[in-house]
Amino acid sequence: AIQKYSFGEQVYLPVDEPAVLYTVYYRYATISYNSNGGSGSTPSQSTKIWMNSDSTTMSSTSVQVGANNFTRSGYSFKEWNTNSSGNGTSRQPGYWHTFSGAYNASSGFSATYYAQWTTSTYTFDSDWKTQIAGTTNGIGIDPATITKILFYYSTTGVGSGNVSTGKSLKSGIQIYKSSSNSTEITFYAPSSVPIYAPASCANLFSGLTALTYIHLGYFNTSNTTDMGWMFYNCTSLTSISASASTGDLSGMYFNTGKVTGMNSMFSNCTSLTTLKCRFDTRNVTDMINMFNNCKSLTTLTFGDTQNATAFNTAKVTDMTQMFRLC
Repeated sequence: AIQKYSFGEQVYLPVDEPAVLYTVYYRYATISYNSNGGSGSTPSQSTKIWMNSDSTTMSSTSVQVGANNFTRSGYSFKEWNTNSSGNGTSRQPGYWHTFSGAYNASSGFSATYYAQWTTSTYTFDSDWKTQIAGTTNGIGIDPATITKILFYYSTTGVGSGNVSTGKSLKSGIQIYKSSSNSTEITFYAPSSVPIYAPASCANLFSGLTALTYIHLGYFNTSNTTDMGWMFYNCTSLTSISASASTGDLSGMYFNTGKVTGMNSMFSNCTSLTTLKCRFDTRNVTDMINMFNNCKSLTTLTFGDTQNATAFNTAKVTDMTQMFRLC
């Protein structure tokens, strides 16, 4: 069997068996890590590589790839790669990197792995009302008692006076509530990114009869195709916004370019007084009952001179009872 001995160590050899001692050298093989746009630190990984005098490796040349400790706002770690743009060799933490070839005096045995990032996205749960009423993912509150809903993408946006409940929806979206009023709810995406609306927002906020205010400024609807009954029967709703202006749904993230259905979208919002519908409706075909029984509505703004797609009804095939009982 091959035995290794350190310098200065005593060696005991059988007198009746021949033995040959060879001079063996070692170098360190090291993997370093680059945050590639992130922040923080991830320690390098090293191991000894035993070598002989002609600089060829004699033992294992594999080093285990370490865990990622870097962070990047708005992104999730995907993997390591030997190229910053992701065109090299990919490794997940815990996998092995194998060094090959003879030792190079100038570069040694070394490799650099670059963190690869993907944009974090959070899609709002279609069944959020069921979840929030429970205690596994929710806070045990009856959705019908909620008076205020906000969507924000940073802890700064959540604002003072709001505290974490320690609960998250299944999507990972965190639930905050007002420290002074437990019926005021804020949904927060922990990676500082907008919360994406589901493809179908049908009935998403319907039936919230105590709801008086909802802010959708960081509620990204760019993937949404159906907004039918979205706010149906929110009978106490007096203010709905997607921008800094009350009642203005022309916010940066309230993108309705893919929406085809707005059937009964605001139907029976009997307390709503002001609404600016300056959003993109170029693909909408159904506006049946869209403002049905919005009997308190006094100001309704359609379109603007800066946006030719705002409230474009060219494809609408049915507007039956659109303003019934207004």
